[in-house]
Amino acid sequence: MKEFPSLIDDADLPSSLDTQSADADPKCQVMIAPVLHFKYELVRIVSGVLHSLYGTHNPTEAPRVLLEKQFNNDLQEWRCQIAPFLDASQVELKFLLPMFERQSNMLSLAYAHAVILINRGWVLSELKYSYLGPGEDMRSDVSACLSAALSILHTINRMFQANGIFPAYWFTQYQGFCAIVIIYTYTIRAWSEDNEFCLKHFRAAERCQSQIASIAQ
Repeated sequence: MKEFPSLIDDADLPSSLDTQSADADPKCQVMIAPVLHFKYELVRIVSGVLHSLYGTHNPTEAPRVLLEKQFNNDLQEWRCQIAPFLDASQVELKFLLPMFERQSNMLSLAYAHAVILINRGWVLSELKYSYLGPGEDMRSDVSACLSAALSILHTINRMFQANGIFPAYWFTQYQGFCAIVIIYTYTIRAWSEDNEFCLKHFRAAERCQSQIASIAQ
């Protein structure tokens, strides 16, 4: 049986030949999907978030909670459709062509930034609440926002270590800045509850801040 590379153009695949690789790794079987479609879908969701949650007339708390829940559900549905292209557990980025690796990174950053836009109200609120209380919805939103911010920090760190960030990537730097603000705000307010946990994330934010500063110089 003749074997083909993991990545090959459809036009080069004869329909009469078996193209299954004997030693194929599931993590390497990545379809080159119409990435633009997913970009447009994400832009549509984010546009709705900006219009509904950050418009000239901000919703009151009860409608805002419902809107946040709907947007979070929309984002999860979007991510499920493209999960193999974003999840490191399902795809080895080193096997992707550089162009598709960059697209994977950009979509990961855009998704995490959208999660922050939806849920950061609870983190940045002036309310003096415990991050371990008082309601399940609030804890879930704070946790989602924190996880998204950490995801951005880790993605930027990976790109920085691979020399994959350039001064022209100004929006990547902006996404990193937004994530840093979330982590700093969370760790400062929750410091007395879990100092070791907070210190770990605080240092990750400091590292990202230093990386962004070095890129801008």
